[in-house]
Amino acid sequence: MENLQNFANNLRKIRVEKGLSQENVAFELSMSREAYRKLETGKTNLNLTHLEGLSKVFSMDFVELLTYKNEKYQIVKTNDKVSVVKNGTVEAPEIPNESQSTVLQQVMALNQQLLAHNQQLIAEGQRLRQALGGV
Repeated sequence: MENLQNFANNLRKIRVEKGLSQENVAFELSMSREAYRKLETGKTNLNLTHLEGLSKVFSMDFVELLTYKNEKYQIVKTNDKVSVVKNGTVEAPEIPNESQSTVLQQVMALNQQLLAHNQQLIAEGQRLRQALGGV
């Protein structure tokens, strides 16, 4: 049960990282948003059909889906300081704990940039599909 909940939590992270809404993913999986929400919250057991569909929607193989770990952004706390790390590089210098809201704002700004980039990629993919005749 714990593994299902971990996977469900990761499923949401992947979806958000890819810039997709629950409605987008549900549509691609030919299910209702409510049915997809139950997958994402761990209230519905996954089956092979779900995994195959998610693999296609997220452009990830089964192993990537099942072992997902977001390593692009991490918040690292050491002693009384917090740092934002992006791809192993300190993005925001260590900041005293009383300024953690600043770090959170920086993380949110980085996530917004990532989301905007992912949405551009999705739009480009849709344009390419239309150009190829709806493949």
